[in-house]
Amino acid sequence: MSMTILHLVHDDQPLDALECYLSLLRKHGALPTHEAMFQLTLALYKLQHVRGLSILHDTLYSFFVTYGNAARSARQSHLLTHMYTMMINLLMTKRKQQTSFHQSYKSLSFLLLQLRQRLPDDFSSRTKSQQRKFHRQLWEQWQKLQEQHTGRLILQLCQEMRQLQLSGSSPLFNTLLQWCVQQKHQEPDLTWNLYHELQQWCTPTPRTYTILFDFARQQQDYPAMLRLLKDMQSHTVTPDHMLINIVMLSLCDQRQYTKAKAFLSHVSVTAPHILNRPLREHFMDWLTRHHQRYAHRPPRIRPPRILPAPPK
Repeated sequence: MSMTILHLVHDDQPLDALECYLSLLRKHGALPTHEAMFQLTLALYKLQHVRGLSILHDTLYSFFVTYGNAARSARQSHLLTHMYTMMINLLMTKRKQQTSFHQSYKSLSFLLLQLRQRLPDDFSSRTKSQQRKFHRQLWEQWQKLQEQHTGRLILQLCQEMRQLQLSGSSPLFNTLLQWCVQQKHQEPDLTWNLYHELQQWCTPTPRTYTILFDFARQQQDYPAMLRLLKDMQSHTVTPDHMLINIVMLSLCDQRQYTKAKAFLSHVSVTAPHILNRPLREHFMDWLTRHHQRYAHRPPRIRPPRILPAPPK
């Protein structure tokens, strides 16, 4: 059966290979060889067949949850990691391809059905321009729901990876965080929930905190900035120049000049090879100029918001 799957994949028939895989699993309760599984997963990914990869994911997840992590070989763990990575990348790619009204055009009847809305009684009497405006508003609502649904799916996949004790990588999570903060309609809590997932089974990097500080700065979320500073110290993350820059900008935006000086002092002691004396003097000089120019202006602070607690 594994040879049949490989031949079908080689002949560019991945959907027939998927049927063959499901037949093997249904009749014998066994998986094909590692090579057959990998080639099938890769073929579905190249085809950008989200439904096919979802079927593969659902069956493999149920199989390994049933038999437990102990019965899984190292090669099977690698296969699962590749599959989850491909699924996450495919979900992000699909969203990037649908960024404009013309690229992801949907008919008015489709949008009304998806949003469970009715056509206004006076729609036929409206001008063409007004009808197009109504159409675009429905499309934007649908896009918002799609983005939020994709974000929840990605978070669920990350939680499953942790549950299956798969080895995550910091670059993958940094890519996910960057994708989250760039989404126009994404809920802010998704970014923080994903960050909590990262902390549990992956080591945050300076790039992680650069993304998060930039996000907190955009949100004008000062409590989140303080929490990130504490997390950096607890994880003993050595900041790079880009991270130092965004931390200084974030703290100065909130007129927290004392904390900014304390941060510079801490980095100069713990990482003198990163923040040497000339660079520290440069930042201190910039801090002084910022204080003189903006200290008398009140910072724009968002209302306090309780961040979601890390999952236990």
